[in-house]
Amino acid sequence: VLQRDSLLSDFDTLVGWVEETHPDPYTPFGGRIPFRLRVMECRESLAETGNLADFSGLLAGFLSELRDGHTYLRLTPDTTTESERVPDASCRILDEGLLFSALPDSLREYVGCVIVEIEGIPIDDVLQKAASIRPSENRPGAYRALVNLLITPGQSGHLFAPSDRLQFTVRKPSGDKVRIGIPYVRPENRLSGALPA
Repeated sequence: VLQRDSLLSDFDTLVGWVEETHPDPYTPFGGRIPFRLRVMECRESLAETGNLADFSGLLAGFLSELRDGHTYLRLTPDTTTESERVPDASCRILDEGLLFSALPDSLREYVGCVIVEIEGIPIDDVLQKAASIRPSENRPGAYRALVNLLITPGQSGHLFAPSDRLQFTVRKPSGDKVRIGIPYVRPENRLSGALPA
């Protein structure tokens, strides 16, 4: 649990770094005054206590408003809690989209299938949501942002409601669509020997 004073101090430090290092942090917000108003909104939204996942979501949302594709926040958790699990799968980004490159034994028949929905949300909408958290400059970059959010402990919660498995709709080579559930696992238990995402 993080205290509000600490969160405010960290947020103010980040804003200072953005103002000092970004070539033009104000224009994407509509100017210096709208930038300052957005900073005030973010500060006011901080609760008396918070957790790292919520705070990182706030920071990522703020930075995504720069819409430059290269200013983002990467967090590396010190410890893994039960809420910081990842889907037991690996993906590849190809011209035809995002597809599974490795899955648990019980789902191996779906390796190579293209992902068309996650949790019932069309992949284009999921990509747009991922881009609001981790901006990218093009479609392959948006896919990379999505994969990184899915495989980074604690980050998929910014996209989907917590559950014990993540539901994917995939398109098989035959064109048929199938819905499959991928279980969440602790990162150290994720597909041993799986190809990297």
